[in-house]
Amino acid sequence: MSGHSSEIVFSVSSSSNEAAYVIPYVNGLMKVPGPRRRGRPAGSTKRVTQSNGRQKQKYNRDLTSQGVGQFQFINLSAQTSRIDAVARRTIRRKAMFNHIQVRSTKVEKASKMNTKDVTRAEGLLSPQSLPLLLGSVDPFNTMPIRFEPYMHDLLVFYSTTVWKTLYSIEEKAGCNPMVEYWLPLAFNDTALLNILIGCAAAFKLESIFQPGCPTFVRHLNEAMNIVNNKLSSMSRGEHVSDEILAVIATLAIIQRTVGSSSQWNMHMGGLQRLVDLRGGMSSLDAKPLIKSKIYRADLCGSLDITRQPYFNPHYDQLPLNNFQDLRLPRGFSDLDEILSLDPLVKNTILNVQASLQGLSILHVKKHHSHAAQIRFSLTSAQYTLLSFPCDSSSNARIRAQETCRLAILLFTATVFHELPPGASIADGTVGRMIELLSDIATCRYLTPAFQTWALCLAVTAAPPGDREQALVLLSGILARIHVDTEEQFAILISSFLGEGTLHQMHCRVMTDILSQSNFIGTSSLPRGHA
Repeated sequence: MSGHSSEIVFSVSSSSNEAAYVIPYVNGLMKVPGPRRRGRPAGSTKRVTQSNGRQKQKYNRDLTSQGVGQFQFINLSAQTSRIDAVARRTIRRKAMFNHIQVRSTKVEKASKMNTKDVTRAEGLLSPQSLPLLLGSVDPFNTMPIRFEPYMHDLLVFYSTTVWKTLYSIEEKAGCNPMVEYWLPLAFNDTALLNILIGCAAAFKLESIFQPGCPTFVRHLNEAMNIVNNKLSSMSRGEHVSDEILAVIATLAIIQRTVGSSSQWNMHMGGLQRLVDLRGGMSSLDAKPLIKSKIYRADLCGSLDITRQPYFNPHYDQLPLNNFQDLRLPRGFSDLDEILSLDPLVKNTILNVQASLQGLSILHVKKHHSHAAQIRFSLTSAQYTLLSFPCDSSSNARIRAQETCRLAILLFTATVFHELPPGASIADGTVGRMIELLSDIATCRYLTPAFQTWALCLAVTAAPPGDREQALVLLSGILARIHVDTEEQFAILISSFLGEGTLHQMHCRVMTDILSQSNFIGTSSLPRGHA
């Protein structure tokens, strides 16, 4: 039998069927470590040596007696009395009791105040205001208004989607004026921020700025009230801010979009006076986007009612120079032989043609300066065409010249369409041009190809319910010149301003309208030929 220790484990129950088993300890009994105690054993006299060679004494109870002589209670009463150890214990006990009582009193008061605040908050938080307060996205109140979640969503929609409609030229160059300029400016101005949120809501609901969008109406009224208060409190000689000019220009665009010419005239008249107080349009040369916003508001209404723009004297007309590498398109060359186009009109045609060519390669160059140059050329062309006097002359040749100007003006408004979907482009221009093309004497100075191109522009720009007269005139011309297929129609349209993919898309839209009206047939030619 081995001399090693062993353990026998067995069941003490008589009914158990478990067999006993033996646990041998070959290397002796198992050693189970006890609980670990930190520090040195009690009563140790060993001292800790510091880095400087001095010995650091550990704290023990004997040192407490040394502090008795170092710290003494001070008697502040009028009577002199000796404070012994018993008195010190009594003082400590009473001081601690008073401290606990004061602390518990403060906790009870704070608890009662919190209960009152919660009760008051429960009464103030109605079901309508609770989601807005709990979902605040501006916890530090850095915005000029109380910023709520729906405002954040609308501004994100505006800066990621809507801006592509409003700035189609800049979008091709990779420039986002909404993010780079307008939003930083609006975050410091209450009126501008309100009007941006309202416009975003109108685009979001596709209400085209109609009263059916309460969010748009609420923020629009708020912006108007803020601007009116600022203008009423403005002292003589005070500087007119960029934000006020931008808000009033946007209000004018909105009023013209909803069809209110009187409100547009009112806003533009006030805007013109404010610009004069600012120092004229030349004072905004360092603010190109503010200047462009004012021009947009001016052209938005002038194109629609074919009137002289408000800021026409402030805008430089196109120089009468010849483009060395450009020639008039074939359609306009044929028209020039009959009508003898005005030199300023021919220069404008070349300018628009150059803008279309630059726009077609803008996505490759991606230069912001090129986008600004195209924007300037387009705005300059529109102001030049609107600078001609609007007189109802009985001379057929003069009326034909007016028809040509209106057609080019309508082309710039339809191809560079930067208004909400469904908004009217230039109702006044369309109506006047259809009136001129209905006159037989005027059409004698216009080629059938030009009449077709001009009527196609009128059909595209007019609302669906107002296209009947233009379609009737167009069907008669197409039948007279024997154009009955998409191929012939595409060739005819491309003989005018046909450069650029944007114009090709415009031709496809006109082809779809005419095909639905059964005025031309179909052919095997691909739809992108134009």
